[in-house]
Amino acid sequence: MIRVTKQEESRASKRIYRVARIASVIAVLSLMPVLTIIDHTIRGMQLTWLGVLIGLVIALCTTLILKNKFPEAYFDQRRTWNMHVCVFVTFLTLVPSVANYINHYAANTEITPQVYKIDEVTEAVSYNNGNSYKVYFLFIYMNNKRERFEIYKNLFDKLTNGGQVKLYVQHGALGYDYVKKFEAPDSW
Repeated sequence: MIRVTKQEESRASKRIYRVARIASVIAVLSLMPVLTIIDHTIRGMQLTWLGVLIGLVIALCTTLILKNKFPEAYFDQRRTWNMHVCVFVTFLTLVPSVANYINHYAANTEITPQVYKIDEVTEAVSYNNGNSYKVYFLFIYMNNKRERFEIYKNLFDKLTNGGQVKLYVQHGALGYDYVKKFEAPDSW
């Protein structure tokens, strides 16, 4: 292993290292606003995993390009590990976030109401920082696939297993429909 002194290390490789670290933090933070979007996107996990796969390919290509263009950034083994982690975390989180964001916010403006038979409504207990709280889920079959949606308690109280629910669906920009609103039968 070749060790490079601080004087020998190029300013470009230092800049790349800093940018990679900052980008990975921004990418992880970009997941937060799209978590509810993913949950209300029909086949949302499929879109997310597709984004992860594309992010993996981009991360591999970026790593190869950086390694060829700035080899001195990879001379130090600890820095090499950090660069790989930063590049992969960035693209494995940023690409799915951007895909879900584009699918939702660049979607067709037309909203279509659709009625579905409820397979199951259930509640679960979730924990956050030692505190427990209830979360409510709606399960329905759409195109022969079971979809799960997190719903509010007031809607949960109005729904029953085997009953019906109306979904207001918007066609996503990337082809993945998004549920804008849920409505219980007593509101029709």
